[in-house]
Amino acid sequence: MERANYKKCGQCRWLNGEKSSVGIACTNPERTWRTRTSKYHYKHTKACKMFTPIGNIKCEIPMKLPSLNEYINACRSNRFQGSKMKKGIEEEIGVFIADLPRFEKPVKIHFHWVEENKRRDLDNCAFAKKFILDALVKYGKLKDDNRKCVTAFTDTFSYDTEARVILEIEEVNDGT
Repeated sequence: MERANYKKCGQCRWLNGEKSSVGIACTNPERTWRTRTSKYHYKHTKACKMFTPIGNIKCEIPMKLPSLNEYINACRSNRFQGSKMKKGIEEEIGVFIADLPRFEKPVKIHFHWVEENKRRDLDNCAFAKKFILDALVKYGKLKDDNRKCVTAFTDTFSYDTEARVILEIEEVNDGT
């Protein structure tokens, strides 16, 4: 296993580039033995699960997110209702994205929207990506949701008995 094929987990200072204080700030519950040398990280990465493979990372949000029309109606009903709605949705999304790693490099995100029926317009469904991207930033999974951090996103749609959103996040090296 080579270090170049694996992504930082963010749980210890060695993995974040602070080579002088290895093991002191590590909070990984799987790791029971701590050391001040980098050899432990290179020799025992499988045992302590300090690395996660780079590649497409999938995450499912098994809930029906509000459409643009629902958000506009909330904003028009009361000047605080839109903000309350957005905050509540971001907290619900935060539960499902909690296991995602922190992305240090720019990412491409593929949103697969699964709807229960064909009543909502596709652009109204896809509006909810705003809530998802803001939740990724709020919970520290992305540095920001600007063009430097999120280089591209795509949408696909399908229909099933339960509404959900499936995210595929891919880190890109050159920012394109």
